[in-house]
Amino acid sequence: QAVTLRHRIPSYGDEGVLWDELMRALPPAVMAHISGPALAIFHDPEYRESDVDVEIGLPVTGAVEVSEPVVVTQIPALDVVVVTVNGSYDGISKAMSAVATWMDTHGVTVAGPMYNRYLVSPAQTENPDEWVTEVCVPVANT
Repeated sequence: QAVTLRHRIPSYGDEGVLWDELMRALPPAVMAHISGPALAIFHDPEYRESDVDVEIGLPVTGAVEVSEPVVVTQIPALDVVVVTVNGSYDGISKAMSAVATWMDTHGVTVAGPMYNRYLVSPAQTENPDEWVTEVCVPVANT
């Protein structure tokens, strides 16, 4: 499960605004329940230049209490293709191309919204060369 916040934002680059809102809205007691890296789920079925539907969150264990617009969301187990991006988020488009090639080669299709797991993010370091992101695309056999 995760504590999440979902909004439409002007562009993918505006994701930080969601993180600011989430961190301000989380009760301090929730921080002790964080159980893994931050994530962002991209609900639009295709890439969009603007008005993107993004849900960000932090995985948590145990019972936590939050108030809207933050909610507790159950994250289902999924089969995913994962590409690790070392460095700035500029590498994500190249990672998505690699995922598409792999999917074509292995005869699988997209089976849900893609998401990123931020293993090392701006929350840990301001140096984009040190960021580590897992780009995850749920898949199913065709």
